[in-house]
Amino acid sequence: MREAKLYLKNTVAIDRKVAFLLGRDLENPDLIVYFGDPDEVMRLIRRYVSLTGERVACRVSGIGAMCGELCAYPYMTNKPSLSVGCEGSRSRVFRKNEIAVSFPRDKASSIELDD
Repeated sequence: MREAKLYLKNTVAIDRKVAFLLGRDLENPDLIVYFGDPDEVMRLIRRYVSLTGERVACRVSGIGAMCGELCAYPYMTNKPSLSVGCEGSRSRVFRKNEIAVSFPRDKASSIELDD
C-alpha cells in the first residue's frame, strides 16, 4: 500500500475541469504522439535535443502509459515524454517492439523524422 500511495503522489494529473476528446481537432492537437521502433524514436528525440538543447526526461512507470506518460505529463508540463507502454496499451495500442514519444504541439512543430 505504501508503494501505491508513493506512485500516486508522484503522478501528474490533469485538472478535473479539463476533458480530452481524442481526434476532435486534428488541425490543432494539443499533443502529438509518435509510435515507432526504438531507433526511430531515438532519432526524433535527438532532433528535438539538437533544436532545443533540452533533454527529454524519462518518467516511465509501466503503469498508465497512454493516460499519464503520453498525455497528462506532456500536457501539464509542456515537455515531451517517452513511454514503453503499460500492460493495457502494449496489448491494444503499441505494436511489438514499439515505444512512443509525445510532444506538445508547439515543441513538435519543427521536428521531422529523416527518411
